[in-house]
Amino acid sequence: MDVAGTYCIVLCLRSPSMNQNSTLGIPKIGFLTNISAEEIRHAFHEIYYNGKITTKYWEEWAWSIKSGKKRMKPVFVLDSQLYFSCYTENLFLNSTNEPKKIHLGSRYKRRNVRSYELYLERSEEIFISRKPSLSMSINSPFVPVNPFEQGNVLQRGYNYKIYVRLGKVELESYPYDTDCIDYGKLWREKDKQGPRSQEMCKELCLHELFEQNKNITPEFEMLEYPLKVCFDWKCRTSSEDSKILESCKRNCKANCRNLKYTHTITETMRDISQIEFENYESNKDKIEVQIFYWDPQVIVEKHVPEYKTGYLFSYIGGLMGCWLGVSIWAFPGIVENVFRRALQWMIPIKRYVATVSRAQFTIFLTHRNNVRRINVS
Repeated sequence: MDVAGTYCIVLCLRSPSMNQNSTLGIPKIGFLTNISAEEIRHAFHEIYYNGKITTKYWEEWAWSIKSGKKRMKPVFVLDSQLYFSCYTENLFLNSTNEPKKIHLGSRYKRRNVRSYELYLERSEEIFISRKPSLSMSINSPFVPVNPFEQGNVLQRGYNYKIYVRLGKVELESYPYDTDCIDYGKLWREKDKQGPRSQEMCKELCLHELFEQNKNITPEFEMLEYPLKVCFDWKCRTSSEDSKILESCKRNCKANCRNLKYTHTITETMRDISQIEFENYESNKDKIEVQIFYWDPQVIVEKHVPEYKTGYLFSYIGGLMGCWLGVSIWAFPGIVENVFRRALQWMIPIKRYVATVSRAQFTIFLTHRNNVRRINVS
């Protein structure tokens, strides 16, 4: 059996975004300097919300990555009131395109899905007291995620091998208890418009509310470019907006065809003795990532309804077959019981008939005054 597997890779730098060509300098912690996270956060907010920054500029505001093929798409994850730059491959949150598929099975011997070489410089870390690192997540192409909460941390100078196993959860739509929406089918019926997952449906609820009223604090999972979100206590979402948001999210039912990704990671330190001297500085902290499909078989978890049409006919047919089988087995006994009961009923009937047949009719004729009287005894 051949299976087409879909996937999405998200790589996020665990530091606020910095332009790799920027000349911005930050002094090291010492006698005349200290850590001021609030000032750094405020400075980044001013940079994020500068009206002159365009989407094209944000695409250039990212760290270095070599994937061997086409350029990966940059996105931003909002965490701790800061935007973190991420790269994604095969992510289609609000798109009319189909995701890339990898064919698995007996005809396809390919197991190594993707390979990455990641380069992190110490200077790319804004918070000097921390070592630069990455967060990586593997998920559905249609689901926005926060790799800092749902991903794995990748450290500099290590090799990582990730073995992925694909699963699928299938639910039944109304009127069954597992009431769900087939987002893929709905997306195709709407001319490839709208969300293709429950998570993205809820994300669009946030966008709709944010466009109407920007004085709220929506909890976006992922954005194509930073939005000017207010974090001040005066901008907290009102109770009326919260009700509107919850009402919209309630309509985002579970997906009838939901993909699940489980993976195992092996981590080994890179052998720096094998690095050539002229490339030592640039390669000693390199991160190498290889992604494999663990098993071509897809584990399908089905929530089957208690009674479908076919199951109902099978149930009735089974009862009828069981009844017929029991009837045939008990038929001789039933006939015998009926025969005996008939014999029991015949005994009093025969007695009554015999008594009536023995009765005699006697006629007496008397002649008195020319009147004939007949007595029957």
